[in-house]
Amino acid sequence: MFKASLAIVAGIGCGLLLSAGGQKLLNKMETARSSDAPGHALVSLTSFVGDAKYCLPRYATGSFTAH
Repeated sequence: MFKASLAIVAGIGCGLLLSAGGQKLLNKMETARSSDAPGHALVSLTSFVGDAKYCLPRYATGSFTAH
């Protein structure tokens, strides 16, 4: 029973570490995509694995100004 519990805890720990690493990679990709795309803004949200960044069109962020 102890080995099974230890395996579950270790699996959850490894999964959370991989999720945090994956989120950092996605944040880098979204930051690069946002800088290359005119008319887009980088939006940051906080989740349980850290900050999550998304590249959204300006009209979706509410900061669109028409001239």
